[in-house]
Amino acid sequence: MNCSRLRAQIRTNVCIRRHYGVNSVSKRVVFVLGGPGSGKSTQCKRLDKSWVHLSAGELLRKEMSSSSPNSQIINQIIKDGGIVPSQITTELLKNEIFSNPKDKFIIDGFPRNAENRDTCIRDLDPLIRMEGLIFLKCSEEVMIQRLRERSKTSGRTDDNMDSIIKRISTFNNETIPVIDWFRAERNNVYEVDGNGSLEQVAINFEKVMQKLE
Repeated sequence: MNCSRLRAQIRTNVCIRRHYGVNSVSKRVVFVLGGPGSGKSTQCKRLDKSWVHLSAGELLRKEMSSSSPNSQIINQIIKDGGIVPSQITTELLKNEIFSNPKDKFIIDGFPRNAENRDTCIRDLDPLIRMEGLIFLKCSEEVMIQRLRERSKTSGRTDDNMDSIIKRISTFNNETIPVIDWFRAERNNVYEVDGNGSLEQVAINFEKVMQKLE
């Protein structure tokens, strides 16, 4: 980055912080990515409560059930197994982070594609300290088995076989390149085998989190 672009970026970062009343980068964030059914939310919810868990998917589903102008857009995209526009997701995350007095957050399901990543780097990265990205690596067979079991009780519109196949395809085509980008450009990706039992995965997941404390 040349000097003029660097100065412009610094000015932009300062403006963003002022807008949210942030004087310094005190909010620590860990992102968690993995395919559908890899156990992202499950593992995040098991963590010590010193980390605030934010699920991008749950925030979107909450917004979808509201009367907001975005609710119908979100509903159709999620039903089709697609990815909601980055600006919507990023604003929801920022509102949650900066309305909470705590300073440690673990976010699952974001950033999921190149647009998410670019918006995150532009609008969220200047406000936070990204500690790392955890990749829950899981086989398609295990993910499908878990999602079919979950569909019996979840009531989610995207827990049907057509949506499951679309979501796995979207993950492979759009999210894996994002993980590869962070691995190459930031060198902060931590891979956890998500194929084992809940307890086995939890042990390895918590070991990574301890490194990030």
